[in-house]
Amino acid sequence: MTTIYQIAKKAGVSIATISRVINLEMRHKVSEDTLKKVDRLIQKHGYAPNLAAKNLSKKTFKTIGVLLPHLPGIFFSDYYSKILSGASDALMDTHYAFKMILSKAGMPVWDHYNFKASEGIDGLLVTQWPLYFSDKWALEHVQVPSTFITDPPNQIKANFISADNEMGGEMAARYLHSKGHRKMAVVTGPKWSSDSNLRLRGFKRYCEKVGVRLEPGSVLCGDYKKDTAAAVVENYLKKKPRITAIFCLNDFMAAGVLEKLKSLGVACPGEISVMGYDDERGSRYTDPPLTTISVPLYEIAREGVARLVSHLEKKLPTEVFLWQTLKPVSLAERKSVKALT
Repeated sequence: MTTIYQIAKKAGVSIATISRVINLEMRHKVSEDTLKKVDRLIQKHGYAPNLAAKNLSKKTFKTIGVLLPHLPGIFFSDYYSKILSGASDALMDTHYAFKMILSKAGMPVWDHYNFKASEGIDGLLVTQWPLYFSDKWALEHVQVPSTFITDPPNQIKANFISADNEMGGEMAARYLHSKGHRKMAVVTGPKWSSDSNLRLRGFKRYCEKVGVRLEPGSVLCGDYKKDTAAAVVENYLKKKPRITAIFCLNDFMAAGVLEKLKSLGVACPGEISVMGYDDERGSRYTDPPLTTISVPLYEIAREGVARLVSHLEKKLPTEVFLWQTLKPVSLAERKSVKALT
């Protein structure tokens, strides 16, 4: 096994320098010549920070890991229950089991690969959670099949199956426009969320296409949580904007906005319409029932895991395991959007 000490000795640099090279957030602190030299040595000697991770490809554990964000109430979330149901059902007629791995925000993917290897997991299904620059390096260099069921960050080579988020954002804009709405606000997810960014891009693109202008300050930054969405909308409404609709990029935020509007005495959809995204089970029971974009999460997770298993059974080399699939979304029309025309 090649160690970090041996790589450092061969490169003629310190261990700290090697650590900076394998952490993309720190690579800018290393000279270009040193980067090239260390990268060549890492590739030549197959260096991996953890022995189990390095040797995983030589073993079969018949287990698929499902990487989930460590969020309060995650096991009561309809969003993640659909993912887990799809993943487990995909394995029903196979000899594989699946194991849940909870990730804390900010913990590098590299750490999960080490855990995964030592616990005996053959492949990894990555759900929606923040990825950092060092994680990109890990996912591209550790030879373990992985599949995203969310759009991966830019500049990362990854297999993914995801809902067509740009299509969903465009669909929401088209629907609101068809109901006569021209003055709209958007509550986004966190900036790291590629799903949120794509939904917003699709929404803006359709607005530009039909000549609808989003007013300055009408794109409000949320974090997928009810309380945050309620707070940013309350602050925005203090400016007395002349809006008729709010599009929230997930249903949790939309539910928070509905509650806030009610507490402020603003009628929905009478005065302001609200639209969500994801079609969570609870969106049927909000007051009023929420019009939203429906995402086939169960089908996405099931197909993602099935492809992982197929890859493992065929013993294909990881480097040829590159595919990208977008699944269409649909409109779930309920009672939270008023027709103005």
